[in-house]
Amino acid sequence: MAVILVEVPVLAQSSQFFHEQRNGNRDNYLGTIGGSFMTGSSNVMVSHVGYYLTNAAGLNRTHHVGIFTANGSALLASGLVPGGAGTLVTNGYSWVALNPPLLLSNATLYVLATEVFANDGDVWPDQTTYTNWNSYFVGANTWGSSGTNNYECYYSPSGAAWPTFPATSFGSGTMYGSMNMALLPVGVPIVLTATTNVSTFSGVAVTIIAYVNGQYPLTNQWYKAPSTLLAGQTNATLTLTNPQSSDSEIGRAHV
Repeated sequence: MAVILVEVPVLAQSSQFFHEQRNGNRDNYLGTIGGSFMTGSSNVMVSHVGYYLTNAAGLNRTHHVGIFTANGSALLASGLVPGGAGTLVTNGYSWVALNPPLLLSNATLYVLATEVFANDGDVWPDQTTYTNWNSYFVGANTWGSSGTNNYECYYSPSGAAWPTFPATSFGSGTMYGSMNMALLPVGVPIVLTATTNVSTFSGVAVTIIAYVNGQYPLTNQWYKAPSTLLAGQTNATLTLTNPQSSDSEIGRAHV
């Protein structure tokens, strides 16, 4: 049996935003709010989380934004969106990079959430029916297409501090607009793989997939440790059609 360990990038993605910008001015709740969504048929990378922004001078204060498991048992990743100017601003949100980025599993329910503060001036869209859910994140999983609780508003008890999970849900097909998530091709190259260990029997084909994000331009090349270049292997996936025990080494790549 061959065991292959890999850390291999692919070409950077184009910018992907979870949903479109909508206008809003709610500013009267203290706690954690969010919304549920279900990923599509493929694993997807989230590189940034964002907080709704209307003020050219930036947010008045910092806000945590994160992604929870559907039952709230774990906060999988979070970022602290800073107040003030100088942040990455696009699509109507102020963004902060996740370190490291988060790889979401396919066909899985998650809750995207943030902390809000009453009367702080950082307004946000209330319960919103978005129409342009990005298929990069959710595939064909528009409201009602995949069962329970995809696209519902979630909120915590009033006054709850971050990272309290917003366990109460309502509003089929809607989501609060205070938070967003994205894949943005900025910064240094970062590599993720769904798994770092792939096991197969000798002679049985195996395919390895890796995900990368970062500032253009990026190129990728698969290697076999310690430094053997795999000729022609510059795509998003590496397929070994006839792996042998000699392939059970650490793979690496240059970006």
